[in-house]
Amino acid sequence: MPDPKPQPDNPLLAEQARQFFQRQIQTVKMCLSRLDAGQDDPELIHDLRVAARRFTSLLQQTEPFLEARWCRQAAKAMRPVRKATNRLRDASVLAERMANLSSGQPQGQEWDDLADLLGHMQRQQLKKARHKLLDEHFRQQLDQLDDFLSDQMATAHLLRPEPRNKDLYALYSLEGVRTALLFHQSAELLAVRQWVVAESELPAEVLADPVLAAGFLEIAPEVIHRIRLAVKDFRYALEFLAPVLLPEPLAVWLSSFRALQDQLGAIHDLDQALERITSLEGRGLDSKPSREWIDSCETVKRAWREERQTLLDQLQPQWADWTAEGYECKIYELIFQK
Repeated sequence: MPDPKPQPDNPLLAEQARQFFQRQIQTVKMCLSRLDAGQDDPELIHDLRVAARRFTSLLQQTEPFLEARWCRQAAKAMRPVRKATNRLRDASVLAERMANLSSGQPQGQEWDDLADLLGHMQRQQLKKARHKLLDEHFRQQLDQLDDFLSDQMATAHLLRPEPRNKDLYALYSLEGVRTALLFHQSAELLAVRQWVVAESELPAEVLADPVLAAGFLEIAPEVIHRIRLAVKDFRYALEFLAPVLLPEPLAVWLSSFRALQDQLGAIHDLDQALERITSLEGRGLDSKPSREWIDSCETVKRAWREERQTLLDQLQPQWADWTAEGYECKIYELIFQK
C-alpha cells in the first residue's frame, strides 16, 4: 500500500476551508442525531451553537477569497441552527441562573412562580428548536452540504479556483492570506475600542485607564456584546490558520482569548437575563404584577447586577492592552520564528 500523501507545508486556502466547513457540518449533524434520539443537555446545545457560529464566521472572513455565491447559500443553510440554538440557550441560561439563585434560599410564592415561568419558557424554546432543527427539509439541506464538502474535486470547481499564474499562487494559499485575516480581525476588535472613545463623553485618556474606564463599560451592554463577537471571530480565525502559525505563541493567544470570551460571555448572559427580568417585572403572571412579584424581580436584578460588576472589575485590566501596537507585535510573533 502506498504511503499517504504528505500534507503540504503551505496548504491551499480553498482546501483548508473545505475541511474546516465539513468538520462543522458533521458536528451539527452528530448533535442533531443526538437531539433526535431524545437528548437535550446543555452541552449538546452548546456544541450545536459553536459549530454553527464557527461555520458562518469563517464564511464571512474567507468570502473575499472564495466563491461568494456559495458562501451566501451555505450561510443561509446554517441560519436555522443559529436562530434556534441562540433563543434556546438564552432561555436555558435564564432558567439555570434563577435556579442557582434560589438554591438553599426559601422564598415566597411569587419567587416560585417566577422560577416556574422561566422554566416553562425554556421548555417552550426547546420544543420550537426541536421542531425547526429536526425538520426533514432542513436535514436534507445539511446532507447536501455535507456531500458537497466531502467531494474534494467538486469543491475545487465551486470555490474560487486557484490561479495558474505562479506569481499569484500565494494569494490563494493559506499562508498568503493569514496576515490579511489576522490584521482584519485586529482592526475589528480595536474598532470597538475606538467606538467607545468616540461615543462616550469621557476623554480618551480616561478611557485608556482600566479603572476609570469601568464607569463607562458598566452602563454599556452593547459594548460587551460587540467585543464578545469580535473576540469569537478572532479566535476562530486563529484556529483556522493554525497550520501556518507558530504553535507556542498560538497556544498562548488562544488560551487568552478563551478566558476573555468566557468573561465576556458571562457578562452578556447577565445583560440578557437582566433585560428579560425587567420585561417580566412589569407584566407579572396575569398582566397585573403584585408588590411581591415586583420585589422578587428586584431581588433577582440586584444579585445579577452585583455579579456583573464583579466580572467587569476582572475584565478591566485587559482594556489597556487593546492597542494596535500590542496586537501587531502578537501577530508577528505568530508568523516569524525568533
